[in-house]
Amino acid sequence: MKLVDMKLPKKDKKNQDVPVEVGVGYNKEEYPYGLCINLGNDQIDKLGIFDDMDVDLDVVIQATGTIKGKSNREMQGGKSDKSLEIQIKSIAIESAKPLEEASMEEFVRRRNKR
Repeated sequence: MKLVDMKLPKKDKKNQDVPVEVGVGYNKEEYPYGLCINLGNDQIDKLGIFDDMDVDLDVVIQATGTIKGKSNREMQGGKSDKSLEIQIKSIAIESAKPLEEASMEEFVRRRNKR
């Protein structure tokens, strides 16, 4: 599966709607709000990933989900507004750093998880 960069084009950054409450570290200048995933205690415990994660660490996410909603709203001027609501059902998250570049402690921890 090919990864697609979801960074906002420069023209959309200034006009982006910002929700009233945003998560810590949310940066309206780069990516849309709806693409940020927030995992709570239960999810983190199930994944067993907390100790391997650091702020600004790039991660690889693999997930499966179900389309819960699909809409296409036609608007004036020939524009349309499309949306998909996806319920994530299963997810895996790991460091994007190759195992060979990890510290010895991280290497052993990640190797033992496999």
